[in-house]
Amino acid sequence: RRYPPSTVEIMSVQTQSPIICKVFFMDGKTKAVRLHPVDTTQEVLTKVAKKIGLQSVEGWALYEMTKESERFIRSYEYISDILAKWEGNDCLSTQPSAYETISKKGPKMALGGADSRLVLRKRVYRHVHDIPSDPIEYHL
Repeated sequence: RRYPPSTVEIMSVQTQSPIICKVFFMDGKTKAVRLHPVDTTQEVLTKVAKKIGLQSVEGWALYEMTKESERFIRSYEYISDILAKWEGNDCLSTQPSAYETISKKGPKMALGGADSRLVLRKRVYRHVHDIPSDPIEYHL
């Protein structure tokens, strides 16, 4: 780890509950993902793919987007380190905010989205004629 645990991470460990974080897509949609403090980017990619029905994460990557920069997150990096960095920079994204969901329980709380966000994007673009056969991948 590169950063000490964030407040959200400490609360997650104390309450033995996952961290809920929003992952944004290029079309503006979001999905909330349950994270554990030890989850790497690759594990989060796999969770997002499973949640949206994406058959393969090959060529897909998570990006950290802030007001100042945009950065590719390597597969071995801990998402908790990114959240801790946001907290150290006093980003609003470390404050849980309500997100819209189709649930009988109403809106839920999640991290990300104000001034910093995790974005799922294609990292490797194939030849133009290689149209993906996976309908989920095609529409992302």
